[in-house]
Amino acid sequence: HDRYIVGAGLVCANVLRPLCSGLAHLLHCTSATGYIAWWSCDYISISLAILTTASVYGRFAFYCSTQLQVLFFASTLGLLSTSLVAVLVSGDSSPVLRNMAFLLFCVFSNGVPFIYELSLQYGHGPVHVAVPSPYIWYWSASMGTFVLGLLVKGSGLPERALQPAPLADLLFTSHQLWHCLVNLAFALGTFRAWDVYLSWRPECIDPDS
Repeated sequence: HDRYIVGAGLVCANVLRPLCSGLAHLLHCTSATGYIAWWSCDYISISLAILTTASVYGRFAFYCSTQLQVLFFASTLGLLSTSLVAVLVSGDSSPVLRNMAFLLFCVFSNGVPFIYELSLQYGHGPVHVAVPSPYIWYWSASMGTFVLGLLVKGSGLPERALQPAPLADLLFTSHQLWHCLVNLAFALGTFRAWDVYLSWRPECIDPDS
């Protein structure tokens, strides 16, 4: 089953998401209905990318515990449902509520398996579950690149520093850099990190058996 989970993560993160994003940026201005439809499509594709990649990380982190996998997947789906309802259905909800619901989904779905993996790697867990260090490094680099992208997008640089304003159109803007960094982050966290893990992973051995 692993290849199906990994395949879904690769397709959603590196094919479907950038495709929907590109179409949304290109076609959202066609009509009022198109604006809502295309940006909703973009948001759903982002949510699917986060969900499917988090599912792979959760599968790998909790590989030897079916109960933890089920608990993690159920919790992640619950948070995703809350986020989708807040953004796509509850039109009267405040922007703060929508942003917090999405942020909670992102932090939980990625943070929980990462912290658990770190506890196994550098704690006192069984030796047979310690993953190769490059897997942790690529995963960390991926999340760090996401954070860098958020900082760049939120800062409004470099266009805020470029005067006159039309000069910014000739160079990368913060929004363009944000998209480049997001694509790089997904590539590091999927193609690179998962390749390291799948090349290493032995069969799960229960030390109590």
